Amino acid sequence: MTWPAAPDPYPGPHVGDRGWDRAAVDLYARYRAGEVAPDQMVEELPPVWRCRSRADPLGDPAAWRAMVDHAGYFVWASGEASARRVRRPLLARRLFRGATADRRFGMSWTRNPAIARDFAVNRQPDGVYDGQVWVGVFEPAQLLAYLRDEREYLVDAADAEVHPWSPGADGWLRRLRHWA
Repeated sequence: MTWPAAPDPYPGPHVGDRGWDRAAVDLYARYRAGEVAPDQMVEELPPVWRCRSRADPLGDPAAWRAMVDHAGYFVWASGEASARRVRRPLLARRLFRGATADRRFGMSWTRNPAIARDFAVNRQPDGVYDGQVWVGVFEPAQLLAYLRDEREYLVDAADAEVHPWSPGADGWLRRLRHWA
């Protein structure tokens, strides 16, 4: 798979200075033109999602959602040659997200609260210091894909019931200490 080379055919503030951002814009343009089959999307989308810069190169969560929907539910890890389409989980998942209040309905969620905490504290946009951990329960229809590296689910969180979370809020820390 080869990505577009310079000169940058996608000028504008929505394109980052990284090749993966250009690849995201290119993939979305080809998808919109009807040039990307679902199997091809399953192959190309996961590394583009994983490696894009913090600044959203598409500037529109609906664009990402459309591409993920086109691919169908898939599982991927960065060491794998490509993702594989699998059956969607049958049960709801309790997931966590590290984000600011205005970004709590994003697509990236994890089963691991420690990973969410790392995103809340260390992986917010430059100059943003008010990230926190959010928790929500997502039905199978809301689960769009699973990326193994960070135990990351891509979800449709638009109408989800999402709440702030802390380790002691539900007895999690108490149970952990009991077993230690």
